[in-house]
Amino acid sequence: MKFLLPILLFLCLQAFSQKEFLVEIDQSTGVHTKIDSIPGVFFVTMNNTTINSDSGYFIFEGTGIGFQGNLYTLDLQTGAIIHSPSFPNTGDFLDVIGSLRYDDSTKLLYGLWFDNSLLQTSFVSVSADSGLHQSILALPNIQTFDPESIVLNSLDREYILSARLNATQRSLYVMNIDSGTIKHNPTITLSNQLDWISSFQVDNNGDLFALYYSDSLDLINLVTINKSTGAYTKVSDLSMIKNLVGLERYYDSQSNLLVYPGRDTLNNDLLFKIDPTTGQISSTVPFPVLNDTNDNVIQLTYNKADSKLYGLHWDSDLTTSLKSYQKDFLEFNVYPNPAIEGFRIVMEHNAESIDLLIYNSSGQLIDQRMINKSGLEDEYFQLPSGSYFILIHTQDGSKGFKQIIVE
Repeated sequence: MKFLLPILLFLCLQAFSQKEFLVEIDQSTGVHTKIDSIPGVFFVTMNNTTINSDSGYFIFEGTGIGFQGNLYTLDLQTGAIIHSPSFPNTGDFLDVIGSLRYDDSTKLLYGLWFDNSLLQTSFVSVSADSGLHQSILALPNIQTFDPESIVLNSLDREYILSARLNATQRSLYVMNIDSGTIKHNPTITLSNQLDWISSFQVDNNGDLFALYYSDSLDLINLVTINKSTGAYTKVSDLSMIKNLVGLERYYDSQSNLLVYPGRDTLNNDLLFKIDPTTGQISSTVPFPVLNDTNDNVIQLTYNKADSKLYGLHWDSDLTTSLKSYQKDFLEFNVYPNPAIEGFRIVMEHNAESIDLLIYNSSGQLIDQRMINKSGLEDEYFQLPSGSYFILIHTQDGSKGFKQIIVE
């Protein structure tokens, strides 16, 4: 069992050079309708999208060609940009603030800040208007966590996440967003080190649901999780689902349905709508519905105010060259990719030296090197199996990135 898309914590950026659109998705057909284009956005930071239901705003983090991040607030009706402050505003390029969720009561975003200077994760609040954050609670014991476990439970005033302890144990953090304290912190124990529990969602009653994958059975189960004890209870098996699309899921609060994009056993791409009470798949809808396989619809976000589904769509028919927008975009190649044991990097830029950074799938910096350009091809990189993100900077300000898969 594997996810269809790599799970990158904060640095997973979608394919560049297409034009980005805010779209509405018809939940009965899976067909999307463009609301408006989003000028200046060439990359989207995954798992940093949420909705302000009271005001009817779609909020996400986008990045331009110069790698300057902005926190965009869009009007859901017109697509107009309401706010777009620079983000994050920490003063350190290697800092990351992600997994943002909007709370209608406090009118603030809540998320996690990785402070590179302290190598520490903190629970923070963020203003969508200014992009400024305020630290609420340091979480020094969190090294690696699952971005798919992040969920905000407005009913019980909770921000919930799961952090890895070891191969078979996860630490469940249930934080009170009003008091800024840890409400519960039980341990979730998996049956097998190849099992996983993820894709957390909360229903109208505040109950916590998740998907549990059993490696021995090669089967996904819908489970409920006791937030105070960490014990999970099977609701049903979901044998119809073969694969999931990483990071994508939403809760249809009007119909009381847990919705997951994925692929069935016949390799059809669908939205699976699951009744949390019975665990049965009530219906499926083709998704995404695209005319071009190079296009996509991502960052599905449900608006409880109008019971509609929104997302972001890139259109390959409107492709533009990165070089026509910025001359300092750095091109380099990684080979082989995917890699089995190791890989090398080739770059034609005439820089004398480069700064190379490699992040793992949890968004953590695992390697940083200052390399003389003439010696770059002599560098051989060996990493454990997984998905990685490579950033390269040169002294003249040029920047480039690549994703590498090590099998």
